[in-house]
Amino acid sequence: MVINSTDFNVEGWKNVKYLEISNSLSYSYLKFTAEPFSDLKRLEELQLHLGHFYLDPDTFVGLNSVKSLDVSDCVRLSFEDLLQSLNGTNKLPNLTKLTVSRLNAYHPPNVIDESFGQILQQKMLAYLDMSNTEITAFHFGVFKYLRYLKVFNASGATFGNTFQNDFDFSDLRNIVVDLSHMTLPKRMRPSPGRLVISNIVVKNPTIHAVGFVIFIEAKLVNTSSIVPTLSSIWIHNTTIIIDKPIQVLLQRVITKNNNLKYLDLHVEHFCNNCIASSAEKIDLSYNGLQFINPSLANFAPNIKILDLSFNQLFKMAKNNSSFFEILLKSLSYLQFVSLSANNLNIIPVNMFEENFALETIDLSRNELYQVTFCMSHLEKLKVLDLQNNYIHILDEVSLGHLDSIPENTEQNETQTTVLLRFNPILCSECDSKPFITWLLKTPLVNIKSQNLKCKSENGVLSTIVEDSIQNVQSICDRVTIIIASGVSGTCTIFVIAIISMIAHTYWKRARLLAKKNIMMSLLRNGEDQYEFVAYLAYSDANEDFVMNNVIDNLDENLKRMIKTERDLICTKDRHSRPGYPIFEEIGRCFKRASVVIFVISNDFRLTSECYMVINLVLQSNKPIIFMLKGNVDESDDILEQIMSDMVKNLYHVSTKIQWRERNGLYTLETSWDYVCNVILDHSVRNI
Repeated sequence: MVINSTDFNVEGWKNVKYLEISNSLSYSYLKFTAEPFSDLKRLEELQLHLGHFYLDPDTFVGLNSVKSLDVSDCVRLSFEDLLQSLNGTNKLPNLTKLTVSRLNAYHPPNVIDESFGQILQQKMLAYLDMSNTEITAFHFGVFKYLRYLKVFNASGATFGNTFQNDFDFSDLRNIVVDLSHMTLPKRMRPSPGRLVISNIVVKNPTIHAVGFVIFIEAKLVNTSSIVPTLSSIWIHNTTIIIDKPIQVLLQRVITKNNNLKYLDLHVEHFCNNCIASSAEKIDLSYNGLQFINPSLANFAPNIKILDLSFNQLFKMAKNNSSFFEILLKSLSYLQFVSLSANNLNIIPVNMFEENFALETIDLSRNELYQVTFCMSHLEKLKVLDLQNNYIHILDEVSLGHLDSIPENTEQNETQTTVLLRFNPILCSECDSKPFITWLLKTPLVNIKSQNLKCKSENGVLSTIVEDSIQNVQSICDRVTIIIASGVSGTCTIFVIAIISMIAHTYWKRARLLAKKNIMMSLLRNGEDQYEFVAYLAYSDANEDFVMNNVIDNLDENLKRMIKTERDLICTKDRHSRPGYPIFEEIGRCFKRASVVIFVISNDFRLTSECYMVINLVLQSNKPIIFMLKGNVDESDDILEQIMSDMVKNLYHVSTKIQWRERNGLYTLETSWDYVCNVILDHSVRNI
């Protein structure tokens, strides 16, 4: 089908402002002649979404009012043909937005070089969308021709290679750059596994030293989801030294979901213009971050919005509590902070002591039981989000912290709101009376709008109302009278029995402690079956979970408890000798360990290695502990699918250690000290 000017020369077409021609038409091939749209004098937006068509070099001549051209999903249209149809001051002279998403997907290569920019410099292009496009080569020099560009969207694009020759930072000045979900060039793409950067000092980083330094003069940079799923980045003890003035115009950085696990990065700056003073919004959410060096904030002290949600900062709070407490100390202009979904169970008392400008604190989706941090200085606080935590009853200290929030006396200013929805609040105990009373009287919590409920004595959730106080008071007033009767001899026998039981318990504990001391001495010597505390068995389906969460943490805690530096956890992968039969190595490793730990999950499947380990356990009577990844369905039909009968029998009678999954992160249901003590208690059975 041929489309020419006669198709649009009817009077009604002159007022059309939007025109879309797409694959929904029944024609398999369209041919656009020269100036087919010349009569569309008021057309402002033209969209062509066609799989197979011909574009004449003068197709767009006469479209003087068009501001937006969208040729996305034109999978057979080459960049050369498109540029030829745009080349000339009489072709779309007022074009400000160009969308070429998924252009020429069938016939690469697609090269974006300076000729691309030279043609587009004839337009006042403000928005360039190249999302989800396969780009063979991209020359950053193209930006020096796009003087009016405000937004560059390359989200989901694939870059084969990039070139930065003669690139000037100022070419990207004040541009919003979206590189989220893009596929990096192979030379920049992390390999599967851990990328560890440690013990490095970089002075005045250049483009070649740090690739993304090219964007320091952009307005916003989004690099979310550019690190492959199977890769992770760990930065340890790394320093960047800046002693020359730099111009950083970046206002917002978004780098979500990049598996950035550890950020021990320190920036030393030695001049007034050596900091990122313009940076106001930073988003590091969904990375699984375990540590951030607090001194990093000194490089961007003017941050107003900081999103650290959906990470693993509970590890920093536990292992580096002093650093965690001062994490936000340098950010005196901070207005919004999110620590949501970090599995935090406590917030340090002085966590926000220097953040006087705070308006919103988001601590939702954590494991907080109490409000442990001071807020008496936060005069601008508007929202404290404590939703989806573990709050049952707030104690006197917590209520004091909440009541210390300054009341806003300025007219028309919103008062502080504390959000408590989706917490397991109790009204079934006498101790809950002060908390329930406070909820009903405080202006900080709107019970009605939040639909707050509490669990009563019979386990029923009921809305918190004035009658809730009376119900709790009745629990407090209830007196249970125990009538003691019988002769004094009965009491004496009872007391003797109790004393005997206590004595027997102490004897058993002392015996167990003596055995445990002997076992730890044998493990420190590390001979024969006492070389390892435990043999850790798992299937391939659970390998990533074991490597990321179990083996290193367990080994380090056992070393600390037993006071040795030897490896105390034996695995097939780490301790097998190269070249030897695998089953021989499994048996060898099994004999050198005192306990067997078996990792089980719903996607667990018995392998030949697992069968061998179970048989060895049954033959040797060696203690076994099951470690459960997530909520394992213990119904018979599910267990039937993942276990044999002999494994099920062992599973039902053996000790279990539970891991809970929340927001894609795994945490122990108990402490590592408790786990280590359980393992050592099992290890002494055969002494």
